[in-house]
Amino acid sequence: MITYGKGKAVFESESISAISILKDVISQEASTRGVHINIQWDTDDQSIKRVLELLKPKFDYYQSISRKYQVLTALKEISNQV
Repeated sequence: MITYGKGKAVFESESISAISILKDVISQEASTRGVHINIQWDTDDQSIKRVLELLKPKFDYYQSISRKYQVLTALKEISNQV
């Protein structure tokens, strides 16, 4: 969500990385134009929790693939010994 008025803009997102990228782009543009800006940010503990909840299925999926790979590697070793 973005709200703005004269001399002020507020950006809100569940994604800390999105806010960080936005901060970098705004800072770079301000620097290019020779404009001084003041950037402040607050991190809500709930947003961190939400991002982790969104990432959990991906971590679980890759962990599952990693386990399957380990089992396949072990089976291949066993089959090569026989």
